[in-house]
Amino acid sequence: MALTIGARLRRASAGLFLLLVLCAAFPGKAHEIRPALLELTQLTETEWRLRFRQPQMMGRVLPLVPQSNCTQEERGVTLAMDAVETEYRLHCPKGLTHLAMPGLERTLADAMVTLLPLAGDPQQFGLSPRNPERDLRQGAAVPAYLALGVEHLVFGIDHVCFVLLLVYLYPKLRQLLLIVTSFTLAHSLTLGLASLGFLTLPGGPVEALIALSIMLLASEALGRKAHGTRPALAPWKLCFAFGLLHGLGFAGALESLGLPPEGTFWALLLFNLGLELGQLGVVLSALLLGGVLRHLTPEPSARLASLPPYVLGSVAAFWFVERSASIFGG
Repeated sequence: MALTIGARLRRASAGLFLLLVLCAAFPGKAHEIRPALLELTQLTETEWRLRFRQPQMMGRVLPLVPQSNCTQEERGVTLAMDAVETEYRLHCPKGLTHLAMPGLERTLADAMVTLLPLAGDPQQFGLSPRNPERDLRQGAAVPAYLALGVEHLVFGIDHVCFVLLLVYLYPKLRQLLLIVTSFTLAHSLTLGLASLGFLTLPGGPVEALIALSIMLLASEALGRKAHGTRPALAPWKLCFAFGLLHGLGFAGALESLGLPPEGTFWALLLFNLGLELGQLGVVLSALLLGGVLRHLTPEPSARLASLPPYVLGSVAAFWFVERSASIFGG
């Protein structure tokens, strides 16, 4: 009899265990993306105002200074609780044609750029460690909010661990698609409501509850494996409830960016589409890994097959304690 997807993944537990250990190597707030923000506003044919906002991480900022083909003059620095904003005036007699962020390639941070010309539509794009500069005369790049959504899901370790648990827990492909779809609809709902200001919750408790959701899903996997128990709610309802919570976490990342005044709907749509592409990539990668390792590893014992949810549950418990402590510790 052909093995189900879940059986193949459990048979490949030794390989999956290594992947899950990598999840544990990241800190409890690993999924929080706080990129630098650049806003370039054209004032005259030759003058631009550049506002560079860089988040503080543990009271420090990266030594980054934006550069362009223009003459650049610093006009002032504003200190906030979680960021430093520097304003520059650019003199561009030949037009603004090039933008770069030297040193970005040595970091893990991104820089989101909003370009507001006197004539024409606003533009948004990103600079990254892989592409720290851009020729502004080129055509359109991959939309910044789409790329950010993909990165946030793929590098959001707690969200990745949650999706991997879904793949592990629900073995049949049709059921898995239903579960992932309900999770998607739910986090899209709360992401939209929170990003548009209709729903506001403190970030600290949301982060702690996301860790708790991973613990509960790991417990569900272990309970069903050991005792054959059935959830009180239908699986899609359970994941819909968890998805509402994760959507608030996604909204926290988007809040650090802000939505452009013009094109808010499209920025939000692109960010959410990026999340779905990243989520699909995680699911397909897990299935592919399970299929490959199924042919390379012997069938594991029941104890070894239960190792992934144990590891994920333990990591999530650490995150939950750490995030809860940060709420009360200030």
